[in-house]
Amino acid sequence: ISGMLSSNSAILKLNKTTGSTIFSKTHNNGGIDGFEHMALTPSGILAVGFIQAEDAENTFFPYAQGYITFLDAEGNRATGQSVNSYMSHAYRIKPIGSDYIISGTTEDALQYAVIKINSSGGVLWYKTFGGSNQDHCFGMDVAVDGSIFLTGHTLSGTANWDTYTMKLDSDGVKLWEKVAGNPRGFDPQWIHDETWGIKASCDGGCIISAGTGDEYPYSAQIDGVYSDQWEAYIVKYDANGNMEWEETFSSEDFGLEGDWAAEDIDLTSDGGAIIAVDNGQFGFLKLAPF
Repeated sequence: ISGMLSSNSAILKLNKTTGSTIFSKTHNNGGIDGFEHMALTPSGILAVGFIQAEDAENTFFPYAQGYITFLDAEGNRATGQSVNSYMSHAYRIKPIGSDYIISGTTEDALQYAVIKINSSGGVLWYKTFGGSNQDHCFGMDVAVDGSIFLTGHTLSGTANWDTYTMKLDSDGVKLWEKVAGNPRGFDPQWIHDETWGIKASCDGGCIISAGTGDEYPYSAQIDGVYSDQWEAYIVKYDANGNMEWEETFSSEDFGLEGDWAAEDIDLTSDGGAIIAVDNGQFGFLKLAPF
């Protein structure tokens, strides 16, 4: 488990059967710092995150400096290095052969940022993507063929935040990008569509997990659905970026109450998906095979 404890980067290892702590390590990499994600390496663990955060209360984009840390298998720090010249927030990491893809956001969250590094931390290539306004990259996955999928949300050319998903080849060349949002048909200027997770699918496409709702005094109703009732928002794209389907899921669908937002997603062995849901506590949504 990666994250932050007492304003320092933290890594915990738990026993998967009992949940008991095997080890818990914190590392002061600089100022207010944290780990966002990790990948295994031949000699241990490579963690990505940030240092010198200016907005310590912001759990999404703390206005910091991108940083990566090499750890041994017991979570002890071996070395670390800044990637701030490429991204101010390193958010996700995935292995690609013997190298690694790291995704995040540039300064002030204006663009998506992606780098490929080798096992020593050397940068092999660097790419940025986005429009004229803020583009927040929070999700990334790498397919079996090396294709790279990125997702998050954008204000570039939209009425409000919309999901923003793209596919790159293994060299970081953009193959397609898609913007989608407001699946329930409200006035788009009031609707936030915020994406946090993505998973490459075996057909060459991907599936994203988001939340849709409004955070304003505005409130509208369509067919008994209210705009300020947040729902989990799931979109499936094919290999060419065509939307195959989109669907929303609310707490009321299951006889529950409260707002929902889909935070992350993984595929399941039966051809469906499991989704982590922010419902004010901690929940899961299981999708049937698709």
